[in-house]
Amino acid sequence: MFFEQPKKENELMREKLMSLAKQPQNNPASFESLDLYSHYALTPIQHDYPGKTPTIWNSVYKTLDIDYVMAMVIGDIEYTEQIVKFFKQDPRYIGGGVGVGFKDKIIKDLDELDPLAQAVGSVNVIKKMPSGNLRGYNTDGIGYLESLIPLIGEDPSRIKVVMLGAGGTGNSVVFALAGVVRELIILNRSLEKAKNLADRVNKYTGKNNCHALGEESIKEEILDADVIINVSTKGSAGELEEYSSLAVAKLPATIENIRKNREEAEKNFGLIRSGTIISDIILGNNDTPFITLAKERGFKTLDGLPMVINQGVESFWLLHGEEMKSKGIKKEDVAKIIIDATK
Repeated sequence: MFFEQPKKENELMREKLMSLAKQPQNNPASFESLDLYSHYALTPIQHDYPGKTPTIWNSVYKTLDIDYVMAMVIGDIEYTEQIVKFFKQDPRYIGGGVGVGFKDKIIKDLDELDPLAQAVGSVNVIKKMPSGNLRGYNTDGIGYLESLIPLIGEDPSRIKVVMLGAGGTGNSVVFALAGVVRELIILNRSLEKAKNLADRVNKYTGKNNCHALGEESIKEEILDADVIINVSTKGSAGELEEYSSLAVAKLPATIENIRKNREEAEKNFGLIRSGTIISDIILGNNDTPFITLAKERGFKTLDGLPMVINQGVESFWLLHGEEMKSKGIKKEDVAKIIIDATK
C-alpha cells in the first residue's frame, strides 16, 4: 500500500502530508489510487494551487506506457525532515518535484545537492539515487533561460535584465541569467535581501555583473532595460496581491496605497522602450496585472508556462534520461509530449 511504514509512522505522515492537491489537473484523486502503479513521483507543496507538474509528468508516463504516476501532495514545511525520511524509506518513491514553500526548506534534509542547487539555495526536483540517497537539483533557472532566449533575438551577452523581486524561484532565474547577460539589476523592497542574492550570484559566476538596488530605483533602471522580469508576489498573492510589481508598494494595503501604486506603475510603463520584453514567472489561471497591462500596451510578453514546460523536461530527464536513451527516446520526444499536453 501507499503508506508502507510502521503504523505509528504511517499515521504521523498521513497527518503531515494531509492530502493530495485538488487544483492541479491530472493529479491522482486519492492515495489509494497510487497503488495501481509500480512506482510514483511525489511533489510536496505548502498549499494547493493549479500546478502543471502532474499534467507534465503523467502525460509522458501515459504516452510512453510507463507504469509510474506523479502526484502533488500538500505538506507542512515544519516537518520536512519527517517527509524526507518517509520518501527515502518508501521503496516505490523515485523522486519528484519540489513545489511552493518547500524549495529552500527541504535542502537541509537531503543527502546530496547538485552544485547549482547548492549555490542557489533551493531545489525544485529530487532524485532517489541507486544508493538510496536523495539528491536535489534546481532546473527552474535553466527552464526560464530556455524560454527567454528565443524571444531575445540577439546575443544575450549584450542585454540588460531588470528583475523585480529577490525571492523564491527568482533566485534560480538570477543564477541562470547572470551567467549569460551583460547586466542584471535586482530591484527589491528589502535591499539587504537583494544584495545578498547579488553577492552569491557574482561569486558563483565570477562576472560581477549582478547588482542590487531598492525598488525606489525602478523608474531609472527600466529606461534602458531589454527584459523586465517580475519574480515577486506583487499582483498574485498575500498582502501584495492588489499591487503592481512595476512600482513601489507601501503597506498596509489600503485603498489609497494601492491606488498610488497602480498610478505610478502606469506612468512607469510609459518609460519602457517598445522593444523591451515583459515577463512574469507567476503561473495562474489568469494573467497577472503586470502582464495584462504589458499586453494592452503592445509589449512582447513571456509568462511562466514556457519555464514550467522547459524545467519539467529537464526534471523528467534527470530521473528517467538513462532509461529513455536505452529505449531510443530522445529529450526532444519528451518535450513534444509535454508541450502537447499543456496546450
